[in-house]
Amino acid sequence: MALSPLQLSNSGLNSFIRIEGSPSLTNPPATVRRDKQGIPIPPSEFELNNIRPSPTSSLHSARDVPPNDVERSTPPTPTTPTGVDLLQTFTNPPMNKYRMASSAFMNFANGVNDSAPGALIPYLEVAYSVNYAVVSLIFISNALGFIVAAPLTHAIESRLGRARTHQVSLSILAVAYVALICAPPFPVIVVSFFFVGFGMAVSLSLNNVFCVGLSNATTALGFLHGAYGVGGTIGPLIATALASNGVRWSYFYSIPLFFALSNFAAAGFAYRAYEADVPAAQLMTALEQTASRQQTNTPTRMQTLKLAARNKTTILGALFVFAYQGAEVSIASWLVSFLISYRHGEAGQVGREDVRRTADRVLAGAASGVLVRA
Repeated sequence: MALSPLQLSNSGLNSFIRIEGSPSLTNPPATVRRDKQGIPIPPSEFELNNIRPSPTSSLHSARDVPPNDVERSTPPTPTTPTGVDLLQTFTNPPMNKYRMASSAFMNFANGVNDSAPGALIPYLEVAYSVNYAVVSLIFISNALGFIVAAPLTHAIESRLGRARTHQVSLSILAVAYVALICAPPFPVIVVSFFFVGFGMAVSLSLNNVFCVGLSNATTALGFLHGAYGVGGTIGPLIATALASNGVRWSYFYSIPLFFALSNFAAAGFAYRAYEADVPAAQLMTALEQTASRQQTNTPTRMQTLKLAARNKTTILGALFVFAYQGAEVSIASWLVSFLISYRHGEAGQVGREDVRRTADRVLAGAASGVLVRA
C-alpha cells in the first residue's frame, strides 16, 4: 500500500527520509543542442513567436480564426487594376465628355458631306457637261481616299498623337472644300474628292476607336453613328435648297468648310491631353511591346492580321459592311438623279419635294435605328 508524503512525515520514517519540494525555476538555462560528435550547436537567430492562447479556445474557433502568423504569411489581395478598371467612361476622365461631343460633331459633318453629292449630281452634270459614267468618278476617288487612309492612320497617329492627327485630317478636308468652292475643272473636282475621302476616313477611324475603348461602347457608337445619320438627313435638304434657288452648286461646300474649321478647334481642345489619360498598359513603347511579346509569346501585328484574315467572323463582318455601306451611300447619292430622270423634269423644279422627302426618309430611318439601338 503506497503512503502519501504527509503520512510518511507523520510516521516514524521521517528520520530516515527527507522530503524536499522542487524549487520553481523562473529563468531556466537554455538547452544546448549538440551534434553527433558532442560539439555544441549555436542557437538559431530566428526564434518562434510567443503563442498566446485565446481566452476561449475550442476546436471550432481554432479552425475559423487562424493565427496571426498564418494570416501574415498569405499574399495580400492584388491591387493591380483589372481590364474593366482600365476602360474609360463618358465622364472618366472628365475630358471624355468633350471628346465624345467633338467626335459626334465630326461624324455629323461627315454625314452632311456624304449625302450632299447625290443632290448635287444634276448640277454637276449641267455645269461640266458630263454624263453619269463620268460624274461617278467623284465616288470612286472618294472611296480610294478611304482605302489609302486605312493603313496610314495608325502610323500618322503614332507620330503626331491623337489631337494633331485629327487636326491634320480636318486641315485636308478644309483644303479640299476650298478647292470645291472655287468650282475648278472637273479633274480637280475628282482629286478633291479623293482628299475628302482621306480626311473623312482618318477622323472616322479615330472616332470609332475612341468609342470602342469606352466601357459603354455600344451607347457611344450609337450616338456617334446617329450623329452621322442626322447629318446625312439634312445634307440633301441644304444642298437642294441652295442649288434650286439659283446658288451655284459649289457654294454649298462653304458649310462643310465651316464645320471642318470648327472641328479643327474643337478636336484640338478635346484631345490635347489624350495620351496622358490613356491607361499605361496601352502606351508601351515599341521596345517594351517587343519584350512583352517575347515573354508572353504574344503574336506580332502581322501575325494578328493574318489570324484576323482567316477568321470567318471577320470576313463575314467585312463583307456585310462592304455591302451595306455601299448600298446605303449609292442609294442616298443617286436617288436624287433617279427621281429627277424618272419624272422627266428639270432639277430644282419638278419633283423637288419628292426628292427631298424620299432622300430624307432613307437617311432618317438609318439615323433613328442607330439611336434607338443605343
